[in-house]
Amino acid sequence: MLTGQNKINLILDHVGIKAPTFAKHVGVKYQRILDIQNGKVKNISAEVASRIIDAYPQFNIEWLLTGEGEMLKNGIAHEPDNGTTIGSGRVIPYYDAEVAAGTEYGMEMMQTAPVGVIEIGGLLKDSEFAMPDDLTRGLKIKDEKLSRKCRELVEDCIDLCNDMGYAVEEMEIDELVARIKSGLKGGERFRLDFIAYMRQEAARMNSGTASIYMTALNALRRYIGRDTLDIGEITAPFIKGFVQFIESEPSQRGANRKQKGETATKNKGNRALSLYISRIKTIYNRAKEEFNDEELGQMNILGNPFRNLRLETPAPTAKRAISAESIQQIIDLPPLANERARMARDCFLLSFALMGMNSADLLTCPPARKDEIVYFRQKTASRRTDRAEMHVRIEPCVSPLIARYSDKTGKRLLHFYLRYKDRVSFNKAINKGLKDVGEAIGVDGLTFYAARHSWATIARTPREEGGAGLDKYVIHEALNHVDTSMKVTDIYLVKNWRVIFDANKAVMNLFDWSGIGK
Repeated sequence: MLTGQNKINLILDHVGIKAPTFAKHVGVKYQRILDIQNGKVKNISAEVASRIIDAYPQFNIEWLLTGEGEMLKNGIAHEPDNGTTIGSGRVIPYYDAEVAAGTEYGMEMMQTAPVGVIEIGGLLKDSEFAMPDDLTRGLKIKDEKLSRKCRELVEDCIDLCNDMGYAVEEMEIDELVARIKSGLKGGERFRLDFIAYMRQEAARMNSGTASIYMTALNALRRYIGRDTLDIGEITAPFIKGFVQFIESEPSQRGANRKQKGETATKNKGNRALSLYISRIKTIYNRAKEEFNDEELGQMNILGNPFRNLRLETPAPTAKRAISAESIQQIIDLPPLANERARMARDCFLLSFALMGMNSADLLTCPPARKDEIVYFRQKTASRRTDRAEMHVRIEPCVSPLIARYSDKTGKRLLHFYLRYKDRVSFNKAINKGLKDVGEAIGVDGLTFYAARHSWATIARTPREEGGAGLDKYVIHEALNHVDTSMKVTDIYLVKNWRVIFDANKAVMNLFDWSGIGK
């Protein structure tokens, strides 16, 4: 007795196509055919057999189900399946709208070349096909029963399009046909909670990157006013509305943060808009890559709601560097009464003297190896093959600060991790303290990141203007940036840390550090 495996392999040999194409023609998932072909499923189910007969009526249903009788129906000759043909009774042609509009709706339409076909499979029975002889000159079907069946089919198509809403406007014709075809065959509409999916993807990122994606996600939640969002709801009009929402939503940063009973007046800028939209677009496209399979014709997520979106280019980030004179003022500050301000001043100088080390790395930096620190920059470690490895030599000028905050347990370089639970709380404490430091030296809006910017600016400033006059590429290396123009060259170069050590020493030597121990 023939097994399901035997029968499927005989069918594939007979029609002359591969299993993925066969599954597409029949209208079942490729995995179902593969399971039969590999012997995992022993028999062909009645459902699969029915779909095979719908697409390939030359096969005998009894043979498909039981293995008995002849494989082919009597009187039906086999022709290799090289695709579908117009007029075979198995497909409905669809036409280019602009070409069709140039013809009279009469028999001339029959001469217009179709741009594709819709496989009708089991949508109509063999006895319900209308051939050219069954039509009037006005392309009306003569048989009323068949005409009614076609009207019902058209109405079903319209209902499916209405269910898709504005998403239809964004679909290519092939995408629309695939969705209608799936709906007419009774397939369930693909559903994906975009909110949950974006949370899932953010959880796989490092904490810094994840926080950016979660900020965008929270803005999306505020826009829709709920915690669930089917991906099918994300259409061009939806995104347009989201953009308008972001543009009108008050900013909650800095001095504009509203107090109880107050209303913030300053709206978000173009940078926030660009950040939110780009992150949501990234996750949307990631979902399309994961859940669509073009080769098998499984297009679960259709359309491109971001296709026609045009955003203004965000203004360049404001320069946050402060002058060498201001750096010297911070070094020379007398002991500050506020403990948090003193800690903030010291962390600022630690960052500056360690070539712009950020708060996350200050918090987790491992113990020094003699006079050298080796760490992996958290912000970019996950995106780089070298894990963003960084070496910094401890210059004598900064040794008093490292001694002041050293970790007595020996687990890390500094003890801040024992006081602050994470980078966010640590960075917040530093920036609060820097407000007092900024007031003391007459610099408004002083932030921790200004230390890194200031190091780079002073390193690049020519010697005759009071800077170190360092080469731009050396500064790039010292900050552990990736210069895209030098990527190929970098493959052949072994990083010379001594050059970077000397660069930092040159910057440190511009200042009088005698007041650092205060």
